[in-house]
Parts: sequence; C-alpha cells; structure tokens
Amino acid sequence: MVASRNRHRCSRRADRQALHPASDRTSVSAHPGVAWPLLRTFGTPAARAIQRSDNMTRPNSTLKVFVSSTSEDLRDYRAVARLAILDMDYKPEMMEHFGASTEPTIQACLDRLDGCDLMVLIVAFRRGWVPSAEQGGNGKDSITALELAHARAQNIPVLAMLAADESWPIKLCEGDQAARDWIDAFRKGLNLPAEFFDYEAPTSQESRELRGFRTTLHGALVKHHEMMLRKQEEAAADTSRPDQVKAAAWVLNKGRCIPFIGPGVHGGGPLSTRALVQALPSGAAQEEQSLATAAECSEHAPGFSRATLLEFIADQLKQAQSSPPPAVYDLLARVRPPLIISAVEDLLLEERLVREGKRVLIVCHVVRSENDRYDGKIALFRGPADEDPELCLADAVDLGAYAGGYVIYKPLGSPLLRRMVEGVNTIDTVVITEADHLVLLRRLGNQSTGIPTAFSRLFQDFPLLFLGYPLDMWHYRLLVTVFGTFHKPPPLAVGQPTGMDEQVWHWLGANLIAIDANTFAQKASESLPVQS
Repeated sequence: MVASRNRHRCSRRADRQALHPASDRTSVSAHPGVAWPLLRTFGTPAARAIQRSDNMTRPNSTLKVFVSSTSEDLRDYRAVARLAILDMDYKPEMMEHFGASTEPTIQACLDRLDGCDLMVLIVAFRRGWVPSAEQGGNGKDSITALELAHARAQNIPVLAMLAADESWPIKLCEGDQAARDWIDAFRKGLNLPAEFFDYEAPTSQESRELRGFRTTLHGALVKHHEMMLRKQEEAAADTSRPDQVKAAAWVLNKGRCIPFIGPGVHGGGPLSTRALVQALPSGAAQEEQSLATAAECSEHAPGFSRATLLEFIADQLKQAQSSPPPAVYDLLARVRPPLIISAVEDLLLEERLVREGKRVLIVCHVVRSENDRYDGKIALFRGPADEDPELCLADAVDLGAYAGGYVIYKPLGSPLLRRMVEGVNTIDTVVITEADHLVLLRRLGNQSTGIPTAFSRLFQDFPLLFLGYPLDMWHYRLLVTVFGTFHKPPPLAVGQPTGMDEQVWHWLGANLIAIDANTFAQKASESLPVQS
C-alpha cells in the first residue's frame, strides 16, 4: 500500500498535465448559442447541447446538474455537492433520488443524465461499481466511467473535481492492484480541466461540513456560469455563429425548409437591385429608389412602354449572365428542398439545374395577357426554355409529375419568361412596377388566382429560409400579405439588414443570421456531405 501511495504522489504532476493539455484547455466547454429552433426538434446530440447552452444563460431556467462519483468513499462529498448546487439555485440529479430500487440500473442513470444540463464529476481513488455485461456494462469500466462517456457522447458539459493524493487517506484508496491501476489510468485519461480538493474530516454541523470542498465546487460552478454568459455575449455580437450555419445546412440538406431567394444574393454585382435601378432611364439620378418605383417611372418615360421596359431589363439580365453566379445558387444546386421561392428576375439557377440534368418546374403568375384572356392564371414552365407553358387556375396546379424534381415558385416572374401562347397571345409574368405589385397583391387574395393551393401545405409544414431578402415596402407587403398567412414554423433570415430591417425581422418572429447571404452559403456548403 505504501508503494501505491508513493506512486499516487509521484504521478500528480503527470495527472495535472494529462488533465490540462495545452492544446485543449477548453475541451469541455458547451456548444454556445441559439441555433435554429427547428433543428432542436430532431433530437440530435448537437441540438440538445445548444438547448443546454440556452438553459445555462436563461434567467428563469433551472439547471439540472448530474452528480457522478463513487458512493461509499465520497458519501459526504456527494451530500455537500448537493448543497453547493442548491446554493446556485440549480437542481441536483443524484442516484440517491432515483427511488426505492436497491441497485440503480445503467439505463436509469443514463436516462437521468440525458435530462441534465451539466455533470459534476467527483473522482477520488476508488473504482466503484463495475456493471457486468448482463447489467448493461462491459465488466471493466465503472458506472462513473460509463456516465462520463455518455455525457461526452451527448455533449453535456463536465466539471471535474479530483481528490488530491497528498491529503487523501490510504483507507479510502483501492486495495486491489488491478483496481488501483484502473483508477490511475482513468484519472490520467480524463483530458478535462479540473479542480483539486483536499480531504476533510466530516463534522456534525452542516454549515461547516467539508467547507473547502464546498467553496471549491461553488467557485467552479460560478466560473462555468460566467463562461456561458460570456459566450452568450460573444454570440450576440456575432449572429453568424457556426452552430447556426451548420444547423441551417443540415436542415437544407434534409429537405426540411423552403429557401426564399431575394435580390440581395447578387450583392453589388450587375444583377443587384442598385445596378438595375441605375441602368433604368429614371434611376441614374435617384439611386435610392426602389426597383418598383424606378420601373414605374421608366415605363412612363418618353420613348418607353411596357414592352420596351421588359426588353430593356431582359437585355440587362442577359448581359450579366457571364458574371460568376451567387454562392447561394451553388448551395441550392447541391440540395433538394421541397420548394424554392425566387424573388429575383434572373434565371441563372434554373438554367444551371437544367444543365446538370435535373428536372425543373417554374411556377409564375400571369400578370397581363392580350385581351386579358389569361390574366391571373398560373403559368407552369417545364424549364426556362419551355415555349409552351401550361396555364391553369391556382387551385388546379398539380405537382405530382415533379416529385423528386425542383419546383421553383417565382411570384414576381421574370422578363425572360415572356411567351407567345397559341401563336397570338403574349403572356407577361413580370411583377416589377408599383402597379404590378398592386395587381399581384390583389389577386393573391383569391383562391383561383392566388398562391397555388398545392403550396399551402408546404408553407404550413416547413419554415422559410430567407436568403438576401430585402424588406423594402413591396417585398415586405408580399411577405406579410401572403406568406405570413400560410407560414407556421418560425423562419430564418440570412442577410445584412439595416437597423430598421433588423427590428422588422424580429417583429416577424424570424431568427436572424446577420451575415452576407453568399458568405453564409459558402460556409453552409462546407458543412454538407462531399459529393461523389
């Protein structure tokens, strides 16, 4: 036993080095931040870790702290740990509370641990109960080791409290050599930052019971709470946290959201709203005009008409086709959402998908037609080059033939989708002037001329993922008038809004990632599985 005792003392420095590796000083920090609420519903370990992080910093939330340790040698320390946890207004979860069972089962312990936000691991120099294979263990590792492994697998933060070997009584150490070797290896292999505590003789006065241990544990709990608050503050200053991007990428890849593309995906390039406004005759002197206002003025400018306006914009779109496509398009070409909503004038995404051999259905509203014959109907284009689109009422749209393909709803149409129907009638799908927006908004309230009925269930079941969507007057009215009616799950908005836009997104109940949509797309693409 003396030899064993000396080995404990000689190994303390190695113990500390193993517990505090220079390259991994924060190896037990929780995953900070609030990721997209939708991801939490899928019950992944990462999602549960995000929820635990929220609990750590939510003022009215009661943290559940699981206490893991051997029993007989640390009975008094477990009792004092309970008091320290209660001092923090947290709720301790301990095997003493598991009920009348004479022997706690592995599953009972792990089930309780699953519901906790933090583990306090107390380790001295005894191995403790080693469950057999029949009991759910492996006949080698102690219940404490199994609980620790489960906490790590579930991303539950762990605070390690280690008994200091210099002061620990020999009578409380393992007497069996194999058990001593196991506990030595377990302590050295923890790879966790830890607090060390000395042995204290128990007293009969609760207020004086193990005062040093209680103070040390309380300090560790306070430091952990302060760390979580600090991470929350950092996260508030950086709303483009990796956990949010990964959550959105995961949901996109699983086809569990509806991307909603806005003109912000074009940044300051030739297809941006500002570039189109500047190109219009009325826009050069009024760069701050909305595209709807600039287009309205241009349509009535000398030498212009509706036809010349749309031809002019179509030419601008064609000239910009050689520009690099937005990273958002690259991202969407790698996933298969149930629906894509596109509020941009170009067809770059649609053309790319067709080039890659994918089936594409483009759904637009007919805003105008000769003699008003097809006004208000839905035009279904089987790809951007379809010269003979199907026309039907909104409540008659059938998407069955496009299961497994890409369905892209363009409520604002495109100048590149003007077509001659039956050889004599030109259909116009473009919503670009103020008058166009008013016409569309009025028709959207009618079942036969509104959003295709086939989309309504999708809007109820899947959240919207806004990518570069602006909140100028007309885009805002489209969003609130229509999608606010159908939409149930809270949306996620990705972009760099102004102060007022940011307030509006929050008022709409959206979770905001304040990052450029294409930067987001690049980061999200890195999280997707590598394509073969």
